[in-house]
Amino acid sequence: MSQALGRWALAFAVASASFCAMAADATPWPTKPVRILVGFPPGNSTDISARLMASDLEKATGQPFVVENRPGAGGTIAIDLAARSGKEGETVLFTSTGPFAIGPHIYKELKSKPLSDFAPVAMVGRAPLLLVVAADSPYKTLADVVEAGRDPKTPLNYASIGNGTTNHLAMELFKSRTDTHYSHVPYKGSGPALTDLIGGRVQLMFDSPAPLLPLIRDGKLRVLATGGAESYKETPEAPTIAATYPGFEVGTWTMFAFPAGTPDAIVQKMNAAVMPLLNNPALAEKSRTAGIELFEPQTAAQAEERYAQDFKRWGEAVKSANLDIN
Repeated sequence: MSQALGRWALAFAVASASFCAMAADATPWPTKPVRILVGFPPGNSTDISARLMASDLEKATGQPFVVENRPGAGGTIAIDLAARSGKEGETVLFTSTGPFAIGPHIYKELKSKPLSDFAPVAMVGRAPLLLVVAADSPYKTLADVVEAGRDPKTPLNYASIGNGTTNHLAMELFKSRTDTHYSHVPYKGSGPALTDLIGGRVQLMFDSPAPLLPLIRDGKLRVLATGGAESYKETPEAPTIAATYPGFEVGTWTMFAFPAGTPDAIVQKMNAAVMPLLNNPALAEKSRTAGIELFEPQTAAQAEERYAQDFKRWGEAVKSANLDIN
């Protein structure tokens, strides 16, 4: 057994043992259906991942896990709603990089402060952002769109799924790094944005693999590059942006988080219920098909540490890019 597999097996064993031990805890959970709040519309990669997890969590715990979509304001409406929910473990936030690690640095009017108002439970999935154009676009390579973006005679528009979202910030960072200029056109979700991208009303877009892969496979979109640090196995022909612009990396992750003040026993039980799922081959394959790679099992404390690191990193990125999302 390899060292990596050994670590996974150990984490699985520890999580399973912890879950069994906590089953007898004086704080029973869950005793009622659990609401999973998602800040994006159905079909978004975060929503897809949440629904995959909900089905298996229901099997693991014997209680329904019901996904409730509350899109708007770059995914932050769901965060504010979750922060005001009860502390009994009946509502859990399923969120992603954009609203949870980036939004707080941009939306100054947020009622909640994710870093202090939530208790992270577990990191679930991750994916690079892909830079795409329509299949019939005249831009065939990363160099083509960079050259066009530096030419004032060639005005280009880029789509995002809303102000302050991960793919919006990704393009702003790309503009800053490549000294290019593109106009931002925000949409309410990937669906309408991709429709206009294919139709030629906008020319390029960063997005996560989940909504892109079916269109790439159908020959409607072309991938120019991946924002991941390494080549993406679903689009191996696409170069990394980092190969041309070292250090450039944009991607997204998903995670579960309870409102701060939720009893630690509930946080730990939820973490222990999630951990075996991250080692589930069937779930891993469904997630991979949707463009999502599952995280390795980790404790709630490790998820909190990773979140704090990314919160700081994206805050520095927002500041250095001098973003104006209006």
